[in-house]
Amino acid sequence: MGIILLLAASACSAFAVGMVTAGGSALILIPIVHWTLGAHAIAPVITVGTMSSGLSRIIMFRQHIRWDITRWYLPGALLGAFIGARWFSLLVAEEEYLQLLRWIVGGFLISTLLQYRLGAKRVAFAMPTAAMLPVGIVVATASGLVGGLGPVLNPFYFNLDCQRQEIVATKAFNAFFMHLTKIATYVTFGALNQELFLYGIVVGVGAVVGNLIGRRWLERIGEKRFRSAVVWMMAFSGVLILWQG
Repeated sequence: MGIILLLAASACSAFAVGMVTAGGSALILIPIVHWTLGAHAIAPVITVGTMSSGLSRIIMFRQHIRWDITRWYLPGALLGAFIGARWFSLLVAEEEYLQLLRWIVGGFLISTLLQYRLGAKRVAFAMPTAAMLPVGIVVATASGLVGGLGPVLNPFYFNLDCQRQEIVATKAFNAFFMHLTKIATYVTFGALNQELFLYGIVVGVGAVVGNLIGRRWLERIGEKRFRSAVVWMMAFSGVLILWQG
């Protein structure tokens, strides 16, 4: 019971914060899941919980989904989700993680402080919407290995001139189907059992409550403060990834 309460409360807090920082919730939960359940549980449990969270965000912000981004990003993300989850299933018995991948992702996230001048700069680099196809493959593959990398996508959404509700809604819609693919792959190759699935549901319930709290916060902050919060969370997430590696 203690583990259940800890996971639910931690998920509630993490996803409430993640609502106003456009990600980072999963990264906050990684050390907690690792401490309570072990390294083998991180990716499957957080994936199940994040998928539940995503469904509630889709319902809340469905009118803000950027379909022009989704039609490019989602096909790549589904392919990457399968590749990453399959790769994780092969590595899970040894509890191995790709340290080089963590250093690359962590360094990229920390660098966003300079890319966006601590949140003051609106766009860091120009990119076409079609670029979201390869971005989806790479990010989803990495996510399948480490459990959650939502903040990595934020610079690309910023460079496509997304507003705060559009970022939350579009990321949630795309992530839902990506996580569904990951879950199916984890189950198929034996990385997700009934016990881990139930723990994932506990995280998901806490995440939904956190989303309801975070939605009220999101409605009260302006676009500039939102972008600043996102940039600082990206940098913080980078530090977490390097520390957890």
